[in-house]
Amino acid sequence: MKKRGIFLIVSLLLGIMAGLLVYQQIRSYKLKIARAERELVSVVVAARPKDAFSIITAEDVKVVRMPRSSIPTGEVLSLDEVVGKASMLALSEGDPVLKGKLSLDPEKLGVAFQLPDGRVAIALPIDEVIAAGGLLRPGDYVDVFHVYREKDAVSPTSRLLLSRVKVLALGGVLTRKEEKEGTKEKEMLARSAVVEVSPEEAAVAAWAQSLGSVWLALRPANEETLTPAVVYKGPEVSPEPQKAAAQSAPPKPAAKRSVRAVPQGWKIEMIQPGNVSTVTVSPDGRSR
Repeated sequence: MKKRGIFLIVSLLLGIMAGLLVYQQIRSYKLKIARAERELVSVVVAARPKDAFSIITAEDVKVVRMPRSSIPTGEVLSLDEVVGKASMLALSEGDPVLKGKLSLDPEKLGVAFQLPDGRVAIALPIDEVIAAGGLLRPGDYVDVFHVYREKDAVSPTSRLLLSRVKVLALGGVLTRKEEKEGTKEKEMLARSAVVEVSPEEAAVAAWAQSLGSVWLALRPANEETLTPAVVYKGPEVSPEPQKAAAQSAPPKPAAKRSVRAVPQGWKIEMIQPGNVSTVTVSPDGRSR
């Protein structure tokens, strides 16, 4: 019995020691995993190949965990900081999208980087009145109206040409600067508005400019519905009544035709050699 009890006690102690060793191994493994996790950072990588000088969309990138030691300090960007920016280098699938590979301000690269696929930019000539009182800013949305005069029309016709068109840039605008040392801020009024349209809409806008003038109506910031088509031909104007023709002076009475008195006859003086005689001829042709 004693031997059996000692055997049980030894077995129990060995089991406890084995359990402690296993626990220690598991704990050490978990600590290593935790330590490794602390050394990993979330990095935005390319989800598919991307050409250089192209705008990055949400479908172009994804987030993965990578060792901190493999990423240069200060180069890690969040997903929001990457989407919408321009890639300055070609990216392969899985390449980290780091700060040094992006232009953080695509507007500095030109309007072309702000255009989605299938869209084009066209400039519309404007002035302070046509461009909503000079209050337009890049990023605003406008409705474009076409004003022209139809043949033989009394007044011009105004027609909605394009609805909810995005303003990409304003030509001739100087950036507003804060007043410094008493210097007043200055701003030049834009002479053209560059808007984003489809190729078909660009053709329509170019045609409209050749026939008349275009006017821009500023839309509410959060308005996404399109403006219904509208045509205005001006108030109904009846033709001006023609001025009554000046009454001509009453016709002058016809001059009385003088009626020659019927002659009682004609006297014909006949001169013959050595003889002069006078013959009277009556109206009936008889001589007397």
